[in-house]
This record gives sequence, C-alpha cells and structure tokens, in this order.
Amino acid sequence: MVHALHARGPAVNSHRRRLLAGALLIASAWAAIALLPGQSAAQRSGTSSSGSDTGRALVDDLLRSLIESELEKRNVLPNRGGTNPRSPSSVSPTPRVVDRPTREMLEARRVLAEVSREADRLTSQLNADLTRVPGIRPYMGDVLRLRARASLLAQRSNQLNDHRELIEDLKTLDSDWRVLEYRLKSLRGLSTPAMQSIERLNGYATALSGSFNMAPQLDQHALLQKIAILTSDLHNLIDDIDIELNPSNERTQLLLDGRRLEQETLHVADLVSEGAGHETIVTNYKRFQTNWNGYVSRLRGLNNRYIERDVQRIREVEAEIHALLWLPQDYDRHQLLHLAGLLKKSVDDFYARAPMKLLMELPENDRVLPVADQFYGVCENFIGRVETGAEPLQLVEEFRYVESAWQEFHLLLKPLKSRTALDVLAQIDQNMKALATALQIRDSYNHQGVLELAASIDSLAQHLQGDIGRWLSYSPTSFRNEALRDTADFAALAHQFHVDVLNGASQSEITRNANHLHESWRKAHQWVLRCNTEDRIHLQRVSSRITPVLVDLRTMVQ
Repeated sequence: MVHALHARGPAVNSHRRRLLAGALLIASAWAAIALLPGQSAAQRSGTSSSGSDTGRALVDDLLRSLIESELEKRNVLPNRGGTNPRSPSSVSPTPRVVDRPTREMLEARRVLAEVSREADRLTSQLNADLTRVPGIRPYMGDVLRLRARASLLAQRSNQLNDHRELIEDLKTLDSDWRVLEYRLKSLRGLSTPAMQSIERLNGYATALSGSFNMAPQLDQHALLQKIAILTSDLHNLIDDIDIELNPSNERTQLLLDGRRLEQETLHVADLVSEGAGHETIVTNYKRFQTNWNGYVSRLRGLNNRYIERDVQRIREVEAEIHALLWLPQDYDRHQLLHLAGLLKKSVDDFYARAPMKLLMELPENDRVLPVADQFYGVCENFIGRVETGAEPLQLVEEFRYVESAWQEFHLLLKPLKSRTALDVLAQIDQNMKALATALQIRDSYNHQGVLELAASIDSLAQHLQGDIGRWLSYSPTSFRNEALRDTADFAALAHQFHVDVLNGASQSEITRNANHLHESWRKAHQWVLRCNTEDRIHLQRVSSRITPVLVDLRTMVQ
C-alpha cells in the first residue's frame, strides 16, 4: 500500500498544481469580469436597485459557473496535442519557442479584449430585451457560454506569445458565434442597441478570421448530431409508411424514395466527417432538401396522424440544421396551408366528438361556450389569412391570437373525462406546435426543450453518483460519507425533477426546483474538485457536462 501511494505521488502533486493554477485563473478571470463596462457599482457589490439588477445578478451567477466549468475542463482535461475535439480534421501545431508576442498575437489581444467587452454589452442588452422579446430566453445559455469563452480567451491571449496556440480556441469561438448570430437575428423585435452589438461582434469575428487566415467555422460536432437525428427520424417515417399504408404502387414508390432520402443524409454526414468545406456541405444538403420538400407534398394527401407526426419531427430538426449551416429559413406557403387545414380539421373533430353532456360537467361550464366560440373564431380568421396569402409578419401576429385563445380553451377543457376528446385536444396541440415551427416562432418556455434537459441532468447525475462511489470505495478520505450523501441527494433530486417535468409540473414549480437542483449541484461538485487521484479526469468529464446543462435549464425557465 505504501509503495502504491508513493508511486502515485507525482500524479497527486500534478493534480494539486493544476487545482492551484485553476483557482488562480478563476479568481483573475472573475475579477476582470466584475470590472467590465455595463455593470454598475451596485451590481458589482451584489446589491440591487431594480428588477434589472436582480436579472443581472442571475446572469453573473450563471456566468461564474460557466467560467469555472470552462477553466476546470482546460486545466484538468487538457486538450492533448492542442487540437479541437469538435473538429475531426484538426491538426496539432508544430511546437516552437516564441520569446515575444507575434504580430498576430498582439492583434488577437486587442480584438479579443474588444470581443469580451462587446459580449458583455450584448448579454446585458439581451437580458434587458427579454420582457419584450421572450424568444431570447432559449438562447441565453448560448449567449453566456460565448461570454465566458470570450473572456477566458482574452485572458489566455495575454499569457501566450505564439498565436498558433489560440487557433483551435478561436475556431470554436467563431463557430459558436456564427450559429448564435443566426439565431438572434431570426428573432423579431430585438432592440437597436442589441442589433448594433451583434454587428460589432460580426466585425470582430471578421477581423480575427483575417488575422489568422481562418475560413468561417462550422460546428461539425453539433451538425453531425443533428444529421444523425434527421436520419433516424427518416427511418421512422419509412417504417410508418410501411406499416400504415396498404400495398400499392404508391406505397412502393414512397418507400423507395424515402430510402433514397435516407442515403442522401448519410452522404451529407460523410462530407461533414471528412471536413468538407461549407459550400460543398450546403450544396449537398440543399439537394436533399429539394427532394425532401417534393416528398412531403406527396405525403400530405395521406392524412395519417403517425406520418404527420414523423414529418413534423423532421421539420424541427431541419430548422436546427439550417441554423448550423447558416441557411436562411424560408416560409413554405404550401406547408402553412396544409397545417392550417389540419388545425381546422382537428378543431372540427373536437366539436364533433365532445358530447354536450360532458362539457356541462366541467368545473367552469358557464365559460365553455364563449371560450370555445372565441377559439373557433380566431382559428377561422388565421386560416383565412393563410389562404389569402398574408405576409409572414401578419401571420405571426394572427397566430399569437390563436395561441392565446388556445391556452385558455385547453386549460378550461383539460378536466374532460372523455379519452377520445382528450386525444383530439392533444392533436390540436400538436398542430399548434407544428404551425409555430413553420412560422419560425420561438417562445420563452419550451416544454420539450426543458424535458430534454431534465433527462440529460438525470442521466449525468446517475453516472456521477456511480463514479464517485467507485472512487471512494478504494480511496479512503475523511469526507467520504458527506460526498456520498451530497451526490446521492443530487442524483435523487435530478431524477425527481425529470419525473416532475414529465408529469406536467407548472412552470413556477419547475423554476423553483431548477434553483434547488443548482444548489444541490454546488454541494456535490465540491467533492469532484477534491479528488486528487487519477479518477479526477473521468469525474471531470461528467461534471463538466452538468454545469452547462444546468445553465441552459435555468436560463430557459428563470
């Protein structure tokens, strides 16, 4: 045992040195952030004089978590060889000694300092715009991640002389910004200061790309993930066509063409994996999209709810791929007409299938007829607008009335005791979500997005609990019982949170429980940082994924 401990001594000392270095970097990075423009003295001291100060305090808290997470990944999980793990085609730079900053590094220091300040201004402005543009909320986690990485990269540039050591980090920052810029610009109603801030950051991105001779960077890892989902959804669609349709020439041709589409997505995935250029990937993806749009037009006449559901899932993934490839989202008028027709049909079905007797048994039966009449009226008005070719912005405005009426209608009729009627309500809800996607509407609260984050936290927490249990089973420490208790509490809370979201907990409950979950994570996380054996690397791989997911969760529900 003594021999084993001596053998591991250098590794332990190395971990301790990394911990100390990481702690110093965290302190210096946060000190720099605290003094950035845009934060008042009250904000820096922790006092708040208004709701906006409270919002900024939350942003600062989340930003601190992300900075610590990024620094831990850099110091505990060094990127061996200097390559970017998100880039399949990264090449490690040749080591060399540089005793003074290169011309490119001096330029990078200047521009990165501006990027860091501008990212802080953008964060503050978007936080102020949230009340007017709720669609910002799903992207605030991405904004904060960009803010944290820009600050750390600015700090790092001051500690290095060789500009080549920054290249992979700059590529990651560039790809993150391009996707975020696309998504923010797709939002309607951003303030002029926010748009100006976005344009200034675009200018800095162009300057850095020019200084480092970098082409615009795709997020290849995220793109491959989305294409894999697209391929899987296409496979499910083909299976449903095979099962749902009777044998016919039409069915045979749909199956053949569906499998060709599936092969086209695999071809695009191969191009991404091989590091093909943006133009090549876009050309091949557009070929798939053209064929897919023609395929969908043939599916519309089938009127099959399972096939419709598959198509809607593919449409949602398509929107994500468009963002990752920076492609403009066009309105598909035929798709809008089709979806509006489905909404009308499902609303008519509800009135046909919900007996008056059951409606009169509802708790607020005196409101049923006026609320139902209002919902039916706004639906008819919206469908009429689609059919007469109204402009997209007008359709979005009209759809907001439909959404508002639907929320009231749905809440009133949820207590119905008819399975058939409830199934139709669920179908209307699905059609509403499909129309929102087709109109490129992103709202502040996305139940499906929260559910996916809850599932991720649940899974990661269970992995962490098992990993910490294994570490402490053979590495006796004075804090063993506390560490096991805190990680078990976090895992239990994460699982219960997942269950609550799945069972339809209210948004206020989800917000409150997300805050509790974050506090529980702070307690569990401290034990990962105290691990000084080789287990630390594996523990950190799991824990470094938890903080960003929790930040996304809190920004989405807060």
